[in-house]
Amino acid sequence: MTDSLAHRRFAAGHVLFEAGDAADAAYIVEKGWVEIFVRGAGGVQRLSLLGPGEIFGEMALVDDSPRSAGARVLEDVECVVVERAQILREIDRATPLMQLLVRTLIFRLRAATAGTHVWASAAIPDVTAQAVAHIKIEHDVRQALKGGEIAAYLQPIVRLDDGVPIGFEALARWHHPRLGVLGPEALLPAVARAGLVEALDLLVVREAATMVGALNRRLTLAGRRPVFVAANFGAAHFNDLRLAPLLAEILEEAQLPAERLKIEITETTLISNPKAGEALAQLRARGMSISLDDFGTGYSGLSYLSKFPIDYLKIDGSFVAAAREERKSADILRAMLALGAQLEIDAIAEGIEDEAQASLLREMGCLYGQGYLYGRPLPANEACAALFDRI
Repeated sequence: MTDSLAHRRFAAGHVLFEAGDAADAAYIVEKGWVEIFVRGAGGVQRLSLLGPGEIFGEMALVDDSPRSAGARVLEDVECVVVERAQILREIDRATPLMQLLVRTLIFRLRAATAGTHVWASAAIPDVTAQAVAHIKIEHDVRQALKGGEIAAYLQPIVRLDDGVPIGFEALARWHHPRLGVLGPEALLPAVARAGLVEALDLLVVREAATMVGALNRRLTLAGRRPVFVAANFGAAHFNDLRLAPLLAEILEEAQLPAERLKIEITETTLISNPKAGEALAQLRARGMSISLDDFGTGYSGLSYLSKFPIDYLKIDGSFVAAAREERKSADILRAMLALGAQLEIDAIAEGIEDEAQASLLREMGCLYGQGYLYGRPLPANEACAALFDRI
């Protein structure tokens, strides 16, 4: 009896598949018992008895081989059906190292079951090469964090009415000894896989705060207004309440007032961390401000604007890029800016590449922006020197 494509019931005695059959699905037992068996000259031999919570039929899907044993229902059973496409999709989403581990484990299990000692044919050259590359780059990123190869770069944030810089966004760049300067597309996945997001964020904010603190002292002596620095913080920082005191120490060492640091977070961070609200309140209490990054690209952010202490909206560059070509995108951009103004939350538009985009944003009432039109990310010392000469 079939309840749905994903959930099936089978009566006692039903044979789901036999050894040698082509594999099209795996099964997770919810209720009842299933016997895994093989047929031989001596009759039917039971290999295992599986009950609720156990999965069977998966090996043939992973290594694309016929069933090595049969499965028979011992008493009425309810199963969740896992289709071949679902398993292959999950394997494709896994890292190359995890793909290699899964395929190798299944191959060796089959070899052991068959009483053979053949190991080499488990290797898939492309998967193996990718796994080795990922292992190497994760090792490299650990060494890079210790050895000073990862540095803070700063990109200016300006007033759109006159283009005068008012601050920076701090970004990470990896000066790889073999591959050159690597941006976030190469650095961030390796850092995330290595579990080093927190270490990277703190390294970048420490270096950026030190440089901007020194710049602001020069600006003050010259009778000019000091600037701020905005730094990105991943979700891992908000699993507990350590971030505020850590940043307070960093700012004290850098001699940078707390009001000159903006904390950039994403909507995903707010969703995935139940302590995020309390952590943000602690940061605000110490004088730091909060920017909601990539606004409009994630989950609906309206509830977060009322629930959390948000000071700035960082409008994703994709809206800026599309606004001049697509009326709907322009209407969305205008609506986001109007919402920010109504809530007295300033907006910073990202990804501004030409004067036409800047002009459109000014017409819509956007006060601040950043992008290649106003400056590319530069090493922190170079960016600070350029800003001092500019304002």
